[in-house]
Amino acid sequence: MDYHYVLYVDEAGDDKVDRLKPQHENGNSEWLCLGGYLIQRKYEHEMESRRDSILKALRRPAGQTIHFKNLKPRTRDLVATELAKYPARGFVVCSMKKTFQGHHNPKAAAKSTGNPNDLLYNFVTNLLLERVTQFVGRHAASSAISDPKLKIVMASRKGHHFGRFKAYIQQKKGKPLLAPLSLTPMSLILTC
Repeated sequence: MDYHYVLYVDEAGDDKVDRLKPQHENGNSEWLCLGGYLIQRKYEHEMESRRDSILKALRRPAGQTIHFKNLKPRTRDLVATELAKYPARGFVVCSMKKTFQGHHNPKAAAKSTGNPNDLLYNFVTNLLLERVTQFVGRHAASSAISDPKLKIVMASRKGHHFGRFKAYIQQKKGKPLLAPLSLTPMSLILTC
């Protein structure tokens, strides 16, 4: 299937809502953050060279993975400055997991088949996709693209079933979590 845009998605933190820091010294992060890096397809071939250009600025060998959390503050600024040079759009959703402790939503649980721990991840990802697809819809309209298609490349997560996640997202189309936005009708191509 042909597509017009590519969204790269990765998370920081985890989706466990019990035993959170700082109350539990060796507990789970109190945040789940999901970031998306959106480009037009015409720039997809540049992604490796973009990464390698950033690595060169960091005086590191080409081809390495950049983990933002492992960078020093000065180096983080350098990476952010380098990323800002490219035609792209960044999106992020930050969820403070304390707000989910003790929360139960039977309707969401029924729709999020599979691992019950996927509920928070699916919810946060849905929020991210609402914002991204609305932006893509506006951008496509201004670029005379009548039927925009978005390819979503997600970092793989241990224990997460992407087939069920794709079904979850498909059934959420047109049912926004954040009014007045919704998943703009478009074809979504999910890969990991």
